[in-house]
Amino acid sequence: MIFYKFYSVVVFNNSVFIYVFFFAFYPHLEEKPFFQAYRDRSLVLGREVTVLERGQTRTALALDLNPDFSLQVREADGRERALASGEVRVKL
Repeated sequence: MIFYKFYSVVVFNNSVFIYVFFFAFYPHLEEKPFFQAYRDRSLVLGREVTVLERGQTRTALALDLNPDFSLQVREADGRERALASGEVRVKL
């Protein structure tokens, strides 16, 4: 019973923390204060990637992240496009 009460307090405190953090951050969502840090930590930018889409694979170069967080790539035929969903693999 004591463990349950302790566990409930921990879960409650974590939930409160997440709630408070989210609503402190939410008004600034459009400013994207985390975008540059996300871009800086990307493991794919500047690398050759394999794009898996609709059961097919193709090679592309990961160029940049767009403001909507889609991945800008240049495909082997020279076309550039934004990938908003799907799977991308990279060899490190």
